[in-house]
Amino acid sequence: MSYFNTTNEEKDLKKYQRKAKSQDKVILEFFKLHPYTVYSPDYIMDELGLKCPITSVRRSISNLTKQGKLVKTDRKVLGKYGRLTNTWKLL
Repeated sequence: MSYFNTTNEEKDLKKYQRKAKSQDKVILEFFKLHPYTVYSPDYIMDELGLKCPITSVRRSISNLTKQGKLVKTDRKVLGKYGRLTNTWKLL
């Protein structure tokens, strides 16, 4: 499941599900274009110019990890707000 319906949406649920699935595809394609590099959610969001909450990028990365397409690494990088953040790479 790409979209988690935590607000019990009914009217626009299909639209939100399509958008989440599309984000998953875009993020996975980015990783496929750069198979040997690790990336943080902040970096991916900025590099792709995504206009969505960072939680959507994190959701997508988590889903792709659960699907066995990405792997979380041991490497951490400094995030936007001065805190360390995890990185992922293509599996």
